[in-house]
Amino acid sequence: MREILSTVSGLGVLALALVGLGVMGKTVLSLYSNPFHYSLGLGIGNPGNPIPQEKREELERRYGNWAVRIAEATSPEGDLSCIEMEAKRLLERRLSRTHPEITLKRMRMQARSRKAR
Repeated sequence: MREILSTVSGLGVLALALVGLGVMGKTVLSLYSNPFHYSLGLGIGNPGNPIPQEKREELERRYGNWAVRIAEATSPEGDLSCIEMEAKRLLERRLSRTHPEITLKRMRMQARSRKAR
């Protein structure tokens, strides 16, 4: 009886270990095959991106790379207006925390006056 119990528990542990390895392997493979995974640097300029490259560059110039990436991650896939609105909101919040005297409107007015000179 003791030997049977030992064999069954050993097989159970082996099955759990194999399932765990399978899940870890699937996770690693999905990280390398997912074109939107930015920590691997695979998302920028990829044809599978929901944002066209020229629109992405325009948004990054306006709001910053970090804001566009976070907005894209939190917005529905391919919804450009939502991504732009969220990136703008993120930039405004960061500016209000770091420089309360600067607003986005004032920052744009200063940029326009520099271009006019």
